[in-house]
Amino acid sequence: MLSLNAPHEIVQRIASLYPKNARPIAVLAAHITSLNAYGDSNFRDSFNAASATYVDGISVKILAKSAGYPVEKLATADLAPALIKAMTERVGRRLRVAVIGGEEGIAKRAGDRLSHDIGVEIVFVAHGYQADWQSCLARLTAFSPDVVIVGLGMPLEAVWCRAHAHELPKSVVLTCGGWLRILAREENRSPVLIQRLQLEWLFRLVKDPRRTARRYIHGIATLAMLCSRAALRRALD
Repeated sequence: MLSLNAPHEIVQRIASLYPKNARPIAVLAAHITSLNAYGDSNFRDSFNAASATYVDGISVKILAKSAGYPVEKLATADLAPALIKAMTERVGRRLRVAVIGGEEGIAKRAGDRLSHDIGVEIVFVAHGYQADWQSCLARLTAFSPDVVIVGLGMPLEAVWCRAHAHELPKSVVLTCGGWLRILAREENRSPVLIQRLQLEWLFRLVKDPRRTARRYIHGIATLAMLCSRAALRRALD
């Protein structure tokens, strides 16, 4: 697993892996849901099997710093456009992009937005509630996408990438969680000032407490426990 810290570094390193890859390049984000799920060995093995990971959550940044590993936070909403641009420059043509996830219609609207805003060619879309993933992924592979954007929510999307690695095309597979709903205009991203203050989690909590409160309450408790362990480990070293 390639674990990177600086935003520019991760974009350039992932772009450099394509199109020389012999297997799917799974790119996963670490955030508060990842911390909540890390006790699950299936998720942990799936996350560790990724080709590259990056920090997309202030909770993980705090934990990393408490353990003595300073990292930078990079939201998927910022990483993905930069990565697409870098890959486009590398291959010298419009990228072929597939979008999978969400309820019926979400992937289509997200793809339309990507096509309009970034100029990619959307070659395949599918919702995230497939009864037969084998059939869906066979159709996906036939379109030979350069990038597959997967929005199934963490931890499911990490486990899904590992479970279907042998069926996925040899492309960059970028999990995106809630970014898919932002692209589809189902949700709004926080204002720029909130992003700069790294308080996007608080914005989501205030906007939709019913859906996010449990995640963040659990996450804060998990973060406190893990930071305490990291601090104790450093003190004993």
